[in-house]
Amino acid sequence: MKILIWMVLGAWIASTQTPPKERKVFKPPDLRAIRPVIAKDEGCAKDVAKAVFMEGLAQRKFLVDLLSYGCVHVVSGIPLIHVFDIRDFGEGTKKVRFSLVDLMPHSIGDEINTSGSTIHGWVMSDDIFDASWATEPRHHRFAPDLIDKVIAEEALHQKR
Repeated sequence: MKILIWMVLGAWIASTQTPPKERKVFKPPDLRAIRPVIAKDEGCAKDVAKAVFMEGLAQRKFLVDLLSYGCVHVVSGIPLIHVFDIRDFGEGTKKVRFSLVDLMPHSIGDEINTSGSTIHGWVMSDDIFDASWATEPRHHRFAPDLIDKVIAEEALHQKR
């Protein structure tokens, strides 16, 4: 009798269990950045963090110096990004979150795409967004027109 009860109970439990759910394949986020400013190492990222809190001419001159020294560069387009690390750079309340990234060669702007190499460096985390659900980042640390002015001024310095 006990065996019959256990068999009925086992059959009932088996019939009430939900079937296993089909597992969804993981799709990594489509991380992108619009015309990112790339700092080549931690020291340069710290300098970019300082520039974020500067204003006007001082900010523009500092960014031109960083660009001239090769400490930072601006990548055109909207490259695909792989993030490896996230850190805050700056002092006190004036900190900026940066992500250590690789910019993938097949998605980088035309002038760099020909080299086929991955760009490794630090990008401000606020400039990174998931293209699968957002159309653009929440906000940019540097206005696009500021970056245009910095690039133009740096080009003038190169000609001298």
